[in-house]
Amino acid sequence: MKLIHTLLASIVATSAGFSATSPCLAVVANAPLKVMAVAAADKPSASRQDRRVGERSAFLSPFIASATPDMSSPNATPKGAIVVDFLPELLDMIPKASTFDLVQFPLPDGSIRDLWLTEFNPIADDATTVVVERGPNGEDVLNYGYAPKIRAFRGHVVGADRSLVYLAFSESAISGFIEINDSVLTISNGPRGERPVTISDLQNLPAGAINWREFTCHTKSQPTDNNSGGSGGDGGIAALPTCKVLRLGFETDNEFRALFNSNQAAIDYVAQIAAAMNVIYYEEENLYPTLAYVNVYSVGTNDPWTVNDDVGNLLIQFKDRWQNTPAVPGGGVPAGAVTCGLKQLLSGKPLGGGIADAIGGTCIDQVNTLEFRPDTRTDEYCVSADLSGFFPFPLQDHNFQNWDIIVASHEAGHVLGCLHTHDLTPPYDTCVSGGCLTTGTIMSYCHLCPGGLSNIVFRFAPPNKAQMDVWLAGPGGACSGFEQPCPIYVPSNFRASDGTFADGVSVTWRLPAVAAERFELERRESGTVDWFLVDDQIAPTVASYLDISADVGVLYQFRIRAILVSDGTPSDWVGPDNGYRAELGPTNLVATDGDFATKIALTFDAPVGYSPTCYRIYRAAAGSEMQWIDQTSTASYDDRGVYADPDPGIDPPQAPTAGTLYFYEVRALVDAGSCALADGDSIVSAPVKDTGFQSQPGATNLLASGAVDGSPLPLTNRVKVTWNLPPYSVSRVYVMRAVGSNEFQEMAVLVGNQREWSDLFALSNVAYTYKVRCFSSLAGISA
Repeated sequence: MKLIHTLLASIVATSAGFSATSPCLAVVANAPLKVMAVAAADKPSASRQDRRVGERSAFLSPFIASATPDMSSPNATPKGAIVVDFLPELLDMIPKASTFDLVQFPLPDGSIRDLWLTEFNPIADDATTVVVERGPNGEDVLNYGYAPKIRAFRGHVVGADRSLVYLAFSESAISGFIEINDSVLTISNGPRGERPVTISDLQNLPAGAINWREFTCHTKSQPTDNNSGGSGGDGGIAALPTCKVLRLGFETDNEFRALFNSNQAAIDYVAQIAAAMNVIYYEEENLYPTLAYVNVYSVGTNDPWTVNDDVGNLLIQFKDRWQNTPAVPGGGVPAGAVTCGLKQLLSGKPLGGGIADAIGGTCIDQVNTLEFRPDTRTDEYCVSADLSGFFPFPLQDHNFQNWDIIVASHEAGHVLGCLHTHDLTPPYDTCVSGGCLTTGTIMSYCHLCPGGLSNIVFRFAPPNKAQMDVWLAGPGGACSGFEQPCPIYVPSNFRASDGTFADGVSVTWRLPAVAAERFELERRESGTVDWFLVDDQIAPTVASYLDISADVGVLYQFRIRAILVSDGTPSDWVGPDNGYRAELGPTNLVATDGDFATKIALTFDAPVGYSPTCYRIYRAAAGSEMQWIDQTSTASYDDRGVYADPDPGIDPPQAPTAGTLYFYEVRALVDAGSCALADGDSIVSAPVKDTGFQSQPGATNLLASGAVDGSPLPLTNRVKVTWNLPPYSVSRVYVMRAVGSNEFQEMAVLVGNQREWSDLFALSNVAYTYKVRCFSSLAGISA
């Protein structure tokens, strides 16, 4: 392999571009890379000081793009995927439990990216692994000599504003995913680990490259006080304030074991599922799942799961055996799984999907004990069936495939308090009824749309995150399985604001589970080498910082690290993340509150001191994230549901729904040649915000006159107002009146389907303007 290493060294050295002004990337065959940032004099600044920073290890990717395959072959790699050679020697060079840069990682589009990764251990220290084997006399023998053997890594794509990376390696299976800008790439060596390692862009594979199994969740959505999951459109949903450990217990069946060549391979794949859940749940919810128990049935033994026709009946059998039948041989919760806050059966049976026992069920007794306690909560069970035993792989044989970690994470989400996104109030998406998205979240049914499970990204909808917050902060959090501190010593979810503020760059992070002595924050201008200190005395209880010394319109990179309490040594750096300070933007945004049935009208004042290229309009429903929906060149905008799709590659915005409250932001685009540039390519101003909603169609044919009822002669002591009602049942009618250009005042509230009203307070020779709004408990307030 020395020749390959030397070749790789040459490639990296060439790409580094040796020059007197660029950082040196030194490469030695069979040795880790070291990226050295050489300190240089910074521009004078009262708020910063020059600081030499240390080295951070970098290692070559163990995946090297293969030669271009013969596309005429029936087994050729389809467009949207790339076959790579796996070099285990390069993986072995990476020290255990380290944080590092993985450089030269190949992607299906032909590009090369660097990954910032940390190795983590998804296995609990006291984990129990059981393999049921056939004894000499045909009896079942429990073998406790096995243990998961995987290496797992989490991280992000360097330079990407939004990304998530997971890689896992065992003796037989290579699994992973990269989510970057709402696209999902999978890394897999296929069934039984017998195919070449392939990196696939799921959304850009040709139709039929993966034959997705139609997964259906049979969990029933129960009425709950937490049905809405809270709002969050204006600022998002925070995860748990303190990281909690969730101990996972996995049962399996004969069909699951049949997916693998050995007991060890089956165990390792369960560990890879647990590790993937750890990456997803820690990123999204500050929850740290660990594998505490796994049971596998060796070939030649019979599992106890006799149900073969219905996933709900299989759940009943699983729960009944583990919970209610301790007297049956092999029955009762296994000792190693008692303290597991979530118990899941992984099945290879074709049962049409999965099911959870309850919405919000995970909770074992608060006492850290290994004895079964009948007074504890017993709804922490779920089943994930139809599993494939490998991460998605573009097969040519058209066998059905599932996205195993999506199924397992989905069912676990129910146990942790989440509803399906279409069962939320209001619905977060309508994929289940045909309103398809390509960026569906984990609890959605967007996998029923064309594209199948490739429509799912590794995120929870903000209302689902709020539901987990509520459950885990309440009845689900006072449980064993949560009593251990997360083994997290560094800040996480590190973010720098992208023009959100005009008074500085806001940097936020999630506090580590193990308290720090203090934090150090550094920054550099994007495209430069040297880092400079922003502040090295940030208190250990603080999770945000406003960098007021940042210059307006300059793109910076920020990073942070913790100084550990134990011995004062620094942690690994977290970051970098890009951020910038915005110009002052437009002001006085007003979005109409139900004034129109066909639009939401926005008006605002132009910024002072410059003339923007145009204005960008952003919108979010309660509980969702801001989406760039359109642009305008004037200081007004009508949201009528017709958009220019300004952000290609992102699901196009949907028309506003009557009665739904929306959050709006307007930003000015500064010094750009075109308003149609993709978000992030140009500096935009700080936003101005307001809320508004579109009403239902209201009364029509509104008339106001001074005629006497039934008489052609004018009436001098009243004004009669008449209207036609909308095509739905009306419970109240509001009549409003304005004098000249003054504001409207409410004059009367009529109960029932009233169609007229007389204004007895009208004065002679005064011009009045009237408007009528209808209210229905189902339709809300009308225009």
